[in-house]
Amino acid sequence: MNRSLNSPKTNSQIWYLLLKFGIPDNDDDFSIKRHLTKINKSCKLINVEIKNIKVCWEKHCRERYIFRFTCPKQDGSSAEKLAEGYLFGMSLLEGPMVKQDHGSLVFRVPKEIMLDFKSSIALEDLVRLEESRLYQGRIVDKLKTIGTTTPDIMEEAWKIAGLTFTDFSLFKAARYFSRSTDFFYISPGQINDVIATPALSPTTGSDQSRYEDALQNAFKAVEAVIGDLPKDDRRLFIKLKNIGLVPDELVGYRDKKPLYQTLRDMNKSRDKRSAHGSTPEGKITTFEMMNYQMCADCIIKSALYNRLKGKGNK
Repeated sequence: MNRSLNSPKTNSQIWYLLLKFGIPDNDDDFSIKRHLTKINKSCKLINVEIKNIKVCWEKHCRERYIFRFTCPKQDGSSAEKLAEGYLFGMSLLEGPMVKQDHGSLVFRVPKEIMLDFKSSIALEDLVRLEESRLYQGRIVDKLKTIGTTTPDIMEEAWKIAGLTFTDFSLFKAARYFSRSTDFFYISPGQINDVIATPALSPTTGSDQSRYEDALQNAFKAVEAVIGDLPKDDRRLFIKLKNIGLVPDELVGYRDKKPLYQTLRDMNKSRDKRSAHGSTPEGKITTFEMMNYQMCADCIIKSALYNRLKGKGNK
């Protein structure tokens, strides 16, 4: 039997409302209970309990995620890290759905509000609390704005959040890749257009800088997973096989190359264009950047799901 959020056992615990994302809208085939069961199962090793709560304003209500840590050692910084992992997971799975900033990703729900509600919270109460704080610390807009997608994607993002919470290397990899997609991202509907114009490159210096930043962050994500690329192909093959990848598998969107060779090209391009803070005459093309980002995406996801498999998650 589910324990209510305001039961005696949980009154002393701190609950955090996840900002930016809400629970998928209900339809005939969607069960919040089943959805939350899957999420809690994937996060069980980090001592977190995730529930749903309705946040209501005027005549509207939206289901949101609210969570608490069952281990007393976890605090607000732990909540922020879990929320970051979730955001990075969404970026890996869906692309840059929401704008990243330096503000909080969670809202600490005051004990007084937790004691008074049964199944919902009035948005006006949360906004009123925020407006009583210093202006520079307010997150009112984040309380009101949420995004959502399909349940299966959100469940996968929670898996990634649970894994990256305890694995710093994978957390860094997801963070760098998410940052890369902030600078450069090709949606599925744009891929054929890019393939049709492989020589297309940025026309302004600022756009070229964005491409270089995207490349550097994508490669840093790769390095977070496998470390420095060995000069010896045999050692590189071993590293790739250790995370479940086939080193000589052909990858790319048109002129496919072996995975290890794409990594070599990516490393060379990063060294020339990004790492030293200078741009040579040859610009990185949109097609090249799309392939490099796809390569990084493949490596990170393979490492993540290889670890998930090892932890018994499917």
